[in-house]
Amino acid sequence: MKQRETFQRVPIDWRFVGQLGITLLALTILPVMGGVLLDRLLHTSPVITLFMMLLGFTLGIFTIAKGVAARYARVAAQHSNPQQVGGDQC
Repeated sequence: MKQRETFQRVPIDWRFVGQLGITLLALTILPVMGGVLLDRLLHTSPVITLFMMLLGFTLGIFTIAKGVAARYARVAAQHSNPQQVGGDQC
């Protein structure tokens, strides 16, 4: 019978989770507000607003992915065996 591997649980850092949410919100809302302002000033259809929304959302996702990767690397470095930090084994 194969022995079951045990994984060490890492507590959730809710401040970090909240920071990620605020980052995504800010990087989506602020460009949209700028796009609306530019659309009104230039008397254009909401093309600039849509472009700014997509740009801000994309930047937000990349920023979150970078932050999560850095946090995962930090947690993995604290453990003697990085494979024990959740996720599937490679």
